[in-house]
Amino acid sequence: MANKWHILRGSVEQEILFPTKEIYNDYIKRLKNKEEPYEIISEREEKDGSVIVIMRKRYNYNNFLYSHER
Repeated sequence: MANKWHILRGSVEQEILFPTKEIYNDYIKRLKNKEEPYEIISEREEKDGSVIVIMRKRYNYNNFLYSHER
């Protein structure tokens, strides 16, 4: 039976711990190179050099659902 609904846009929000700023920057660079849509909600550098980021990324290859209308 076919679904009677269709996902128009989707995203997932994640809190990610990156051990270093360099690893975080490499991750963002890979997203950009793949042209993957994302939003940074918050970014916090810890005293130990790690970075905690809350970000939204595309979910399941659907069109990206931005947190704010563009």
